[in-house]
Amino acid sequence: MTVKELSDISGINEKTIIKNYEKIPGMQYLDNKWILPDAPRYPYNLRRNQLKNIEDRVCCLLKATADFKYVDHKMLKMPKEPFERVLKDLVEYGVLEENENDNMYGANHYDITLKYIEIKHNKKRQNVLLIAEFIGSFCGTAYSTISNVV
Repeated sequence: MTVKELSDISGINEKTIIKNYEKIPGMQYLDNKWILPDAPRYPYNLRRNQLKNIEDRVCCLLKATADFKYVDHKMLKMPKEPFERVLKDLVEYGVLEENENDNMYGANHYDITLKYIEIKHNKKRQNVLLIAEFIGSFCGTAYSTISNVV
């Protein structure tokens, strides 16, 4: 894969990728050209995420994988063994699956499944229904209060 292809996939500028090459495991500059590992991923931006507990870390892991971004145990501030156990548990649960590339850095060897997409879609749908229910209850209460006053 070339830097341009990684740029197209990740949505990150080529110059930024080259500037941050040390953050991409396996990326090297040899013989005046950039060498990338099989199926590289640009690092996931964790700045907006708080990693207070394992739930936060699993959510970040799933988001990064869904966005085809690189994430590893160091970024999630957890030991390697529990990180690997979480990956195995997510595969057993059916929200992650092993992909066919040989890139074993962090979670690069995994992709999300349709089950994860369905769970995420259903969660969004439940949130919309809760908001609609709240608005409906509020409007109904306001309407009945106004009609009782008049």
